Amino acid sequence: MRASGTEKALAHRPSLPSILGCVQTTKPAGSARLDDDCSTCRSFGSFPVIFSPAALSIFSLVAAQATPNYEDRLEDWGLELYHRARDPNPEGKTIDEILVATEEVVAERDPFPNFVNLFHVKTREKVIRREVLFAVGEPFSELVALETQRRLRSFSIFSLVRVVAFRTTDPAKVGVLVVTKDLFSLRLNSQFSTVGTLIQTLRLRPSEINFLGRNKQVSLDFLLKLDTLSVGQAYGDPRLLGSRLALYESAAVIFNRHTHQAEGSRGKLSFGLPLYSLQAEHGFQLSGSWQIQRVCVFRGAAVEGLPYPSNAAQTDTVPYQYDARELEGAAIYTRSYGRRFKTNVSGGVGSYSHRYTPPRDLGLSEDQQSWLVANYLPHTESANYLTGIVEAYQADYRILHDIESFAVSEDYQMGYSTVASVRWADPAFFSSYRYIELNAAARYRLYQFENLASLSAASSIRLVPGPLDPTSPGRWVNRRFAMEMIDITPPVGIGRFALRALFELNAADLDHRLLFLGGGEGLRGVAPEALSGPNLILFNLEYRTRPVVFHTFHAGLVLFYDAGSAYGPKSLPPYDSPSLTHTIGIGIRAMFPQFNKLPIRIDIGYTLNGQRPSFIGSTSASYGQIFDYRPGILNQFAD
Repeated sequence: MRASGTEKALAHRPSLPSILGCVQTTKPAGSARLDDDCSTCRSFGSFPVIFSPAALSIFSLVAAQATPNYEDRLEDWGLELYHRARDPNPEGKTIDEILVATEEVVAERDPFPNFVNLFHVKTREKVIRREVLFAVGEPFSELVALETQRRLRSFSIFSLVRVVAFRTTDPAKVGVLVVTKDLFSLRLNSQFSTVGTLIQTLRLRPSEINFLGRNKQVSLDFLLKLDTLSVGQAYGDPRLLGSRLALYESAAVIFNRHTHQAEGSRGKLSFGLPLYSLQAEHGFQLSGSWQIQRVCVFRGAAVEGLPYPSNAAQTDTVPYQYDARELEGAAIYTRSYGRRFKTNVSGGVGSYSHRYTPPRDLGLSEDQQSWLVANYLPHTESANYLTGIVEAYQADYRILHDIESFAVSEDYQMGYSTVASVRWADPAFFSSYRYIELNAAARYRLYQFENLASLSAASSIRLVPGPLDPTSPGRWVNRRFAMEMIDITPPVGIGRFALRALFELNAADLDHRLLFLGGGEGLRGVAPEALSGPNLILFNLEYRTRPVVFHTFHAGLVLFYDAGSAYGPKSLPPYDSPSLTHTIGIGIRAMFPQFNKLPIRIDIGYTLNGQRPSFIGSTSASYGQIFDYRPGILNQFAD
């Protein structure tokens, strides 16, 4: 369906990680990068003259030129292919026929050579038809048509999707055209992070995300870190054997780069029946994972040295390293109620074993090992538990454009969205720990007068009943709270403003969580991982221009101001209360919709106060927007 004028507004939505897995960072389980997705950062470049009036004037003239909507052109192509005309009033009419049109990755109007299509198998028609939520003989519903669009767009294989109602020879009936454009599916996905000329992380994933046009995903996985190299594979099938069951798996072996010996492995397996539409009433998921590895926490190019309190030397340090073994499994069943106002009730069982120990080969004394475990290592525990989850949200969606991406439709849930969960571990379930863990999150999005605002908050806490361990910080532990406010303004000049305020607090944390700011992690223009601490506050203000379109290439400019601080016990630098670092800068967003759904983000920042990075360290690059950087606890909502 074409978006109305009010639907062509802007909004914010969290980026979702790739279905085949994310980059494993160098941070420990007790530490956290706020962006839990697969975005990547690379630092290079310097501070330019960012507020050039001449540059902005030229850009405003080009951006002001009207260009045909990329999706509307695709819709017109599909109708011309079948010689059909739109039906302006299809609601309630009987569906007489359903047609499917899939455009090549590189069409005649696209500025790329056609031979690219030889390396891509176009999505099979039956793959598209089985996702359609209506049938011949049923009354046409615009809401069902829009949900079909959302369903197809949720897959990573399409760049564009439109569902169009067209006239038939019988005025009481209507035809429906599903028109799609594939993303180029054979790709060498890469992710990287550098400090100066030193590569911290390099990931290469040769992938076929639409194997033989059947919406099945196959990939190899090579991940290079400062200390390890892992080699693995992944497979994903959202329609196992043509059913609505889904299967995803991945596995990798981890090698030490210095000894060339295998020192660990990781893997995941998930099988279940997802809630594929608003009409679906039942779902389940069985999942399991493992990760066995040596964890080294780096600050820049070197392993972090922790300040060990020693009488012999005031500057004695202990390397931030430990051995981790994590095993997890869970089984969840979901019952879904309602249509416009959805309530999903889930229950299940789970089990995990987490063990974190100081490396024996580091030669640490018993006192140093005890100090490291007590102050920095995540909490070692094993538990079997029962869990219950209630999710409620308003099934009100809007089609919005030109904020997180260019040219393609973006679906956003409006109104309220809430999640509450409880986890109960007890020796009665053969668990070695007894606790009750509570989690709650709520978000509200409001769209008025072309302004979109959202407010999100989430909190979790654990109650430990019975006798306390002498080292325990109390009965109420793992206390965590996060809040985020986002506002996207109506158009102002050649663009619009985007504002985000975020903070997170952690107390009595058994896992000794640390949050990081710097580089592409929220605070641009600051050296990577320059700030760390258990608490965080962050502000981002951007002015985002409309894109310039050259053939199908879309590019826009961003002017930004960031301010942030990581503080609290064990923060580095040591701040007991927020001490804001301020930066300004300029960025560019660019994309070809044939090849990616999210734009490439390149930002060059300048630190106004505090320590400035080197010439190379002032620039960051990744996919998506800086607002994607947020705590995982705020990514629980229906989108």
